[in-house]
Amino acid sequence: MGFEELHKQFGKKETDLSKLQKEKGFSRYILIRSLDNDHTKELIKANTKIEITKNHSDYLWDTLFKSDVTEEQIIKYINKKYPEVSKQRKEQEEYLPNIIKEFDIVKCGIRNDNLNELTKELVRDKSIQSKADLEKKVNGVVNNRIKGYILWQYYNQVTNDLIEHFFNDHKNVIPTLRKITYVDFLIKKNNEIIPFDLKITHISDDYFDWHMKGLSKSASGNDSYKVGGGQSESEIFKAKYKSL
Repeated sequence: MGFEELHKQFGKKETDLSKLQKEKGFSRYILIRSLDNDHTKELIKANTKIEITKNHSDYLWDTLFKSDVTEEQIIKYINKKYPEVSKQRKEQEEYLPNIIKEFDIVKCGIRNDNLNELTKELVRDKSIQSKADLEKKVNGVVNNRIKGYILWQYYNQVTNDLIEHFFNDHKNVIPTLRKITYVDFLIKKNNEIIPFDLKITHISDDYFDWHMKGLSKSASGNDSYKVGGGQSESEIFKAKYKSL
């Protein structure tokens, strides 16, 4: 894939990075996407002697993608610049650890991050008999569920930002010099760049079904494990319902 198609696919709301990663050119693309505009311009100038004056991200990424600058040169540049970026991030995060220490248990309060469903639930409540009742219920939602949701989101974001440093400082990790959607850090395996999205709060719903079916180590294919032939939890329930 060329830059334009990779950029289009990566920009989709629902992006399957595992699938996109298999496309030719993706390793180069994702390395370049980890750079901000100033880094991209500096990298192009240092390796091609070309002075870039435009400051549009897409143009800069495209120019670097199509240049003769190698992936190794990009990685070397990232590793050189990261200590400075890391220092800036840690200075910005100076007060975060103490804020997080003061947190008690926080409930999400809103399923699937869907505020719209919460609003529908309230506006369709036919048990409300007066404006005072409505105000009371609105305040209850705001003070309990929405406040809890915001605190929960804050805790998740802050802890994620702090934990990222442990990964980014590892010698086998290629850190990102800018924040990218879906990607917190990169790892090079052979000639392939693998992006990772750090998750610390949830286990995938699919995992439990795979676990019920049976997981065993696999020496072939794209994954380290293969799924067995047993019934998943949902299949067991459906079979029981059907029998009744």
